[in-house]
Amino acid sequence: MNDQVLVSIPQWELERGKVYGVTGVTGSGKSTIGKWLAQVEPVYWKVSGRVQKPEVQSYETNDPSRESPLYLLQDAYKIFNPYVSILTHFRDLWRSHAAFSALRNFEEVFEILTEVGVKNPEVLVRYRVHQISQGEAQRCAFVLGLIRSASLRIYDEVFSNVDLEASRKMLGFLHRFCKRTHTSVLVISHETELIRDYAHELFAITDRQLHRMVLPARAFAPETIPGNFLPLLSMTAVRVPGYGERSGRKKWLSTLAAFDIGQGEVVGIHGVSGVGKTTFLKGLLGEHPLPRESCHITNGDGGSTTDLRGLDIRYLPQSVASSFNPAVPLRVSIREIQAVRKVSDEEVALLMAKFGLDPGHLDRFADELSGGEIQRMGIIATLLGSPDLLLLDESFSSLDYETRESIWHVLRQEQKSYSFSLLLVSHDTSWLGQIANRVYELEVYG
Repeated sequence: MNDQVLVSIPQWELERGKVYGVTGVTGSGKSTIGKWLAQVEPVYWKVSGRVQKPEVQSYETNDPSRESPLYLLQDAYKIFNPYVSILTHFRDLWRSHAAFSALRNFEEVFEILTEVGVKNPEVLVRYRVHQISQGEAQRCAFVLGLIRSASLRIYDEVFSNVDLEASRKMLGFLHRFCKRTHTSVLVISHETELIRDYAHELFAITDRQLHRMVLPARAFAPETIPGNFLPLLSMTAVRVPGYGERSGRKKWLSTLAAFDIGQGEVVGIHGVSGVGKTTFLKGLLGEHPLPRESCHITNGDGGSTTDLRGLDIRYLPQSVASSFNPAVPLRVSIREIQAVRKVSDEEVALLMAKFGLDPGHLDRFADELSGGEIQRMGIIATLLGSPDLLLLDESFSSLDYETRESIWHVLRQEQKSYSFSLLLVSHDTSWLGQIANRVYELEVYG
């Protein structure tokens, strides 16, 4: 096979009224297939094959009645204009597509948001995308994709930052929606066991070929971490502020009676979407107040302080690609980090080699890398200079099991070598229970 061909499709006919699923390991070409079907640029690899799509028209037309395929990005934050509210997006799209939309009326937007687990959707949509959680943004993008007229909708990892219950609600809705509107949906996901219960047909990419579904084998055994740890950070009666708090009114998303993490410890955080997991992490970073009754920090010299600024805390966001400047090669972003943290080129090369990347990756742009590659680069960037505490916000949610475990294995080796602490946010409570010493649940306030 031509080395420029990432995936080959012998023959694939997509019928109206059905939900299709595509799965595969990270970097196998799932997103490339989606972009190719929807004629979205850029596509960095070739796709070989012929696909009969259900009455798909070209993207070149401006007539909304012509049903072109619709592709929704993995990163919901990139779908919305950050300077206007979610509601503005919904209204603008409805105005241009109302005559051809599969939705019966504009009010159905809020009904669907409620059905997929969004609380008080009329309030939520008045915020801008970066004022809401990634899970909430993904559900809003999910509904946004239903407004526009399209015979084929392609949802790329749209459930990666949504809890299991909400994911099932969204998939169940898509199944009913396709039948009612006589349209098709292609769901791209590494969550094979989740989508196979809802897809009419499920395909896997193996050996650069698209095949009918074959369940992947688990290649790595989860690691349980024993041990006692010296104290690093301890807080009591923590309150996570909500939207009202940001606008000056007392409103809390969630609370924690107590929170502790030791030096070199792995701690997990979980909770339903919108409960404030990301807000809690950003409070630790000092991006906004994090009210608590007490806070005690032990520094490397054995002294103590109550100021979070006494710790070197690094944060890897849900959207790892957003950590890098999209207009320049990765080398430029890494150089800036090196200058601040006094890190040599040799240290960067050594860390990249440990994570299975070669120096040539630095000459590429962030959106030219696969999900697993950009995940590795994000972790490498946070590890340069060795932090006290590393915050990972759903950083493994869009990866297949094998890729997740291989990255986690290297990260754990680095943690053992340098004794930094890890705080992970994840919807996967089973995985957290296997890798973390302790797991905290953010409880909804009130």
